[in-house]
Amino acid sequence: MRFPQVIAGRVYSEFTFGDVPYWDAPQTGISRTSRGYVLARYRGQNYITTELEYRSQLSSRIGYTAFANIHSIAEENGNFNYWNPAGGLGLRLMFNREERVNVRIDYAVGVEGNTGLYVVITEAF
Repeated sequence: MRFPQVIAGRVYSEFTFGDVPYWDAPQTGISRTSRGYVLARYRGQNYITTELEYRSQLSSRIGYTAFANIHSIAEENGNFNYWNPAGGLGLRLMFNREERVNVRIDYAVGVEGNTGLYVVITEAF
């Protein structure tokens, strides 16, 4: 049996204007983005990220993925000066065939010692 191979990608951004409260400012880790960096590791006025993921299956219920992402938070001057890459591997365990619902287990590594283990019921995107 041949299993599908998928390449998925997305670009996500958040831009703010004016005096944004600290807790409402764009940050890493929101909307299942920036795997490899914890929630709010980086926070600022503007945020942009792009992700690319390769997905395939080992059997009808077990799949795997390899992914990479890069993101940046704009400095106070509005410039995206620093870009933070990350990459990782993941396992997909399908527990509901009818609805095609997966348990997603991903491990990602970013720069400067940032890592993350993600166990979630849904795809990253």
